[in-house]
Amino acid sequence: MTSPENIKVVHLRQNDSLKDAIEIRRQVFVVGMDIPEHIERDGLDSIADHFLIMRGQDPVGTVRLRRIDKCTLKLERCAVLSNFHRQGIGTLLVRSCIAFANKFAISNIVLNSQMSAVKFYETFGFTSVGDTFIEADIEHVKMILVCNKTTNKIS
Repeated sequence: MTSPENIKVVHLRQNDSLKDAIEIRRQVFVVGMDIPEHIERDGLDSIADHFLIMRGQDPVGTVRLRRIDKCTLKLERCAVLSNFHRQGIGTLLVRSCIAFANKFAISNIVLNSQMSAVKFYETFGFTSVGDTFIEADIEHVKMILVCNKTTNKIS
């Protein structure tokens, strides 16, 4: 795991530059997974919150969190540069999304997980719902994390 003093989580809002987040996603999805750029760049970035993980001065991971309705956020575009895998960066990204949801008393977080990442999301309490499906030529499953209404904490 990366030493905490070198790591910073940056919450990017609508007026902030998404240049670093977009470049990480391009490296991970377009270059690394051969997902067409027009699919990765879906035009929804401007209506979402984004988190960027900085290691020192270097951006190394990002995630997008988009409001679906009053009670639901959708975690999307979670990406970590390959040189930084297995260093806790993905965990920090998901925890940042959960903390954001808790802050605003959101009832649910949903995501479409690649099958290879299902166990990772399960460690946070996400559960699979429904059948698998193909998105960008990759098998996925919808997952949901339900908030505990009595404490406003994600269970």
